[in-house]
Amino acid sequence: QLARIIAFNYGYKIGAEEVHYFSCDLNTKKHKNIADYIGLKYIHKWVKGEYKDDIKSICIEAKQSRKDFNNGFVTGLDVNYIIAPKGLLTKEDMPKGVGLIEIDFDNLKIDWKHMEIKKGIEVIKKAGKCENLHMFKELTFSQKVDLMGQIGYRITMETMFIRHGLGEE
Repeated sequence: QLARIIAFNYGYKIGAEEVHYFSCDLNTKKHKNIADYIGLKYIHKWVKGEYKDDIKSICIEAKQSRKDFNNGFVTGLDVNYIIAPKGLLTKEDMPKGVGLIEIDFDNLKIDWKHMEIKKGIEVIKKAGKCENLHMFKELTFSQKVDLMGQIGYRITMETMFIRHGLGEE
């Protein structure tokens, strides 16, 4: 849920957890294909005298331990962040282009109604241009819409399970 709120605050209003997206992890060179969270936003912008449609993406990977971080993570979207407990990782640990957001769980305050983080989160390293073989920007608009469809499917399935109480113990 925390990744969803962070993405929402960056303007990515559509997103889901555990989304299939193939990439080669920059840190470990392992192939990863399930992102903890992918968020998307639709862009309609004026370029060279005409409007162009595009979809921008954010990937947020949550890491709970150094071992979890070393096991790899998905990158290659427009914006890539690792979120981790305060003090677990440093900006020097991050591959080029991957940002780091620290969570101070002792001071974390979230306005759930408005999906707003009040305190307890700090951007240690801002995400930049990511060097990856499977870059989101290289996908066609149609492929980006397909990814949006995957996310829509995940949201629908989550909603069905929550609404009907399936999966509860």
